[in-house]
Amino acid sequence: MDEDESEIELANVQGKYVGAGYYKDLISYSEDITDSYEDQIANLREQLELVDDDSAEYYRLLGQIEDCEAAIADCTIRQAEWNETIERLPIERIQTYITLLQHTIEDLDNFTSNQSQIGLSPTKEQYQTYIDLYTDQINELLKKQEKLVEMQKKYDYGSEKYKEYADEIQGIDNEISGLINKQLEYNDAILHIPINEMSKQYDNIAGAREALDREIAEDNAKGLKTTIDQYKQLNGITVQQLQLLTAQRQALVGLLSVYDEDSEKYKEVQSQIAGIDSTMS
Repeated sequence: MDEDESEIELANVQGKYVGAGYYKDLISYSEDITDSYEDQIANLREQLELVDDDSAEYYRLLGQIEDCEAAIADCTIRQAEWNETIERLPIERIQTYITLLQHTIEDLDNFTSNQSQIGLSPTKEQYQTYIDLYTDQINELLKKQEKLVEMQKKYDYGSEKYKEYADEIQGIDNEISGLINKQLEYNDAILHIPINEMSKQYDNIAGAREALDREIAEDNAKGLKTTIDQYKQLNGITVQQLQLLTAQRQALVGLLSVYDEDSEKYKEVQSQIAGIDSTMS
């Protein structure tokens, strides 16, 4: 039994899968040990009948019986733990896949972080990959939760084991809630990609306008009048700005139908539209 336990411990450290067979062997060994202790108890009780009740030998034998009973109780506890481990193997397999999904998300996090450092924003495809990975994770968590609920039914309501499973089940609810919020966040980011692109274009045009304004100001400082070409350039830039603002406004108006009217997101979009109206005016 010690050898098998050492093999299981080594396999866990090495990240290898430990099947039910290992634990069934441990249970079998433990049952044999229990039988041995019960035989000892029977033998010791026979010896008790041959000695005086108040003798030192009587109490020595009685102490040995108690030790054997304690050892049997310990074996029973360990057997129950190994049985539970066997029953939880399907849950652990699900958790292994969930952990793999989490590592994949971490890799994507690192990639997008490196992109942002060189000025590249996440793409629609990357955001969608996040959403798909979270969907897979949610589905696996629901499978895990279903199995935990079945396991919980085996224990008395209010017992420590029942409470432990209740905590695990509640923890999954919280985890799923967090993943759904992230999905909504990334879906919202996808919706804002075209709006953000238009905003960048507007900033570039606004930069060209500022450069032309500085040029005109420098000419005027030298006593030179603003030329017709400069006015035409100013007018052309303004037309481009109005076109971009109009397109951006239309996209934001479309977003209003996505959010609840009482939500913060709805109010944020309304505020953005009002800002664009002011700028266009």
